[in-house]
Amino acid sequence: MAHRPDSLVIRSRVEDRTQVQKEMFISILENVHTVSVAAKLAGLSRDTVYCWRREDDEFSGKWDNAIEFSTEMLETAAYHKIAQELSDKR
Repeated sequence: MAHRPDSLVIRSRVEDRTQVQKEMFISILENVHTVSVAAKLAGLSRDTVYCWRREDDEFSGKWDNAIEFSTEMLETAAYHKIAQELSDKR
């Protein structure tokens, strides 16, 4: 096994940790619907996640998908609430 310089090992670990953080943020964003709350729950700053969004096209696409998913969830919940209220009035 070839010896990797310490700086490469450290960079690899940082990149791995960053990838885990990005995935956690996206997962949370799908469920909480707001960037500020998702960032806070993931232990990240808004500035960090917006920086990632600007610099990482793959992350940006996942962000867009998470927002679309969460919007659909909110719309479905609103529709069911309205339908239930209309049904209760009958």
